Amino acid sequence: MNVIIKQKRITADQISKLEGLLSAETFEYCRLHRIAIKQNSYLRRRDVKRIEHNAQEWAKYLPLAENAKMGRESMLRDEIGFSEKHLNSINIDDLKKLAGSLPGSFCETWDKWKSSIADLERQNSLNGVLAHFCLELVSDELGAIREDCSDEQDCYDTQGEIPGGRINSVITRRA
Repeated sequence: MNVIIKQKRITADQISKLEGLLSAETFEYCRLHRIAIKQNSYLRRRDVKRIEHNAQEWAKYLPLAENAKMGRESMLRDEIGFSEKHLNSINIDDLKKLAGSLPGSFCETWDKWKSSIADLERQNSLNGVLAHFCLELVSDELGAIREDCSDEQDCYDTQGEIPGGRINSVITRRA
């Protein structure tokens, strides 16, 4: 992609600064990825207490990731001159053309940054599917409880069984 920017060259200092910003952003994304993995485990176990704690972790660390992203974007926009609409489509070849060459450490940092984004997106997508499934189970279970707890029928006991020893749980049937 040919990105038009105000500045025709990127200096070594700017590359170094950008590498630091990418590293900081990668650190934050990796932390969020670990939180997302925990969230997946808690969703699978239906551990409400830990899910609530995990939500607090998201609330604590998501702003830090957003700030790291804004710092990188601000640097690319204000110091180097990338336009707002091209910020999300910059690739390493664009930077190589502007810098002439890039140090190997920058290329490694760039690759880690890209993979951290992909990992976080993939895990959040999986968590979304799992959360949707869990909500569907709860909805089905509530429907079954409503049906089974009408005035004429027996209701569940505390173990999810109908008096008389039969299990009549949507979760049990689906599993």
